[in-house]
Amino acid sequence: RLTIPGHITQDVREALPTPYSNVAIETFVVMPDYSHGILWLSANDLGAALAPPTPTLGNVVRTFTSVSTREINGSLGRSGGRVWQRSYYDRVFVLKELDAAREYIVNNPMGPLALASGRLAT
Repeated sequence: RLTIPGHITQDVREALPTPYSNVAIETFVVMPDYSHGILWLSANDLGAALAPPTPTLGNVVRTFTSVSTREINGSLGRSGGRVWQRSYYDRVFVLKELDAAREYIVNNPMGPLALASGRLAT
């Protein structure tokens, strides 16, 4: 169950591709004190002269944390305050690792009893 900050995080995540036409959020989960996600950053196909620059992962994360922090603090009646840690963990996956990463993210909310296959241990 998501808290109010969790719902805000989810809403900001859903709106994130809007300012970045070259970003696709494939898999995402909000946990009580962190989130996991897989993002695809693609190059523009409009030609260098017409297309806006392709965003970096740093640009996307900065936008996500900035917008969600502002909205979470507002919902809590605060004028400011840290919501997210300063750094984040990023990783580039080779295709053969991608399915395992997707499964981990989707099953992460089940906790330590979730097996790699996604079934609960008995």
